[in-house]
Amino acid sequence: MNNEVYGLFKYLLGYVTLIYMEVFGMIILDTILDALRYVVSLLSIVIYFIHYFEMRHRLNQYARKDMFTGLYNKIFFSHVIQKWLDRDDVFYLFTLDIDNFKSVNDTYGHIIGDNVILHLAHSLEKICPSGTMISRFGGDEFVFAQQNTSEEIFAPWLNQLQDLSYQTSDGISIQFTVSVGVCKSSGFTKYEELYRVADKCLYDSKKSGKGRYTLHSPNETKKSPSFGHEIISHHMFKNHKKLM
Repeated sequence: MNNEVYGLFKYLLGYVTLIYMEVFGMIILDTILDALRYVVSLLSIVIYFIHYFEMRHRLNQYARKDMFTGLYNKIFFSHVIQKWLDRDDVFYLFTLDIDNFKSVNDTYGHIIGDNVILHLAHSLEKICPSGTMISRFGGDEFVFAQQNTSEEIFAPWLNQLQDLSYQTSDGISIQFTVSVGVCKSSGFTKYEELYRVADKCLYDSKKSGKGRYTLHSPNETKKSPSFGHEIISHHMFKNHKKLM
């Protein structure tokens, strides 16, 4: 009898233990699955925000930068310069392009022409003093601005832009010069007006022989018929002369 009771008890104990383990195991499994679901959800949120901030950063770059050179683009640059004018900051605006650039494209092809533009962009970043805001307006045209400067300060580093050359993968050295227009911000309230004068100075540099800068100076007595201001043209830091 005792053996029968013991056998029955053992059987029931084993049965209860089996049910307990199955139930407990299911609970543990459900807990693990819930934890995994939580982790997956958390990772999904993290990945979403990573993509969001990456996209936001890219959009911010697109809004500010020229994608080819990495310099500031025309829209962002003009917006910042207008803010400088609104604050009555004193600075110089420079407009620049490559002399005879069409002949570079015609002779070596547009890929080499693009590389020359990129080389000039990198040269501007290296040569221009710290704090200079540099932008690419399109093609081979660059516009940049510098505060706390004067002609005595910017003339020497502008001169370095006349000794540029690009070396192709075939070992061909392409030497080129640039023409520059320079205008001081004093007396201007609108960016468009300031840029227009600087661009006219660039055009005068082209007409006067290229490879030089033309400085707009409102304090001289001789007047330019277009702007009512004196325009002084310089061969790049060599023979000083006035436009007649």
